[in-house]
Amino acid sequence: MRAARGFSRDALSEYAELSRNYVTRLESQKPNADLKHLEKLAHALDIPISRLIGPPACDHKVSKR
Repeated sequence: MRAARGFSRDALSEYAELSRNYVTRLESQKPNADLKHLEKLAHALDIPISRLIGPPACDHKVSKR
């Protein structure tokens, strides 16, 4: 999600006011995030917080046969 929005880890961490290590931990699927930090990330990425805590979005369509 970060890369798709054109952010480097450094840029996102700076914009969200979080450490680069914290952003890296979240991306490596080892989160122990609190709501305050998730709100900052969602704001920085300009997305609803539900995109960060919900199931992954599916960007492709499945055809029925």
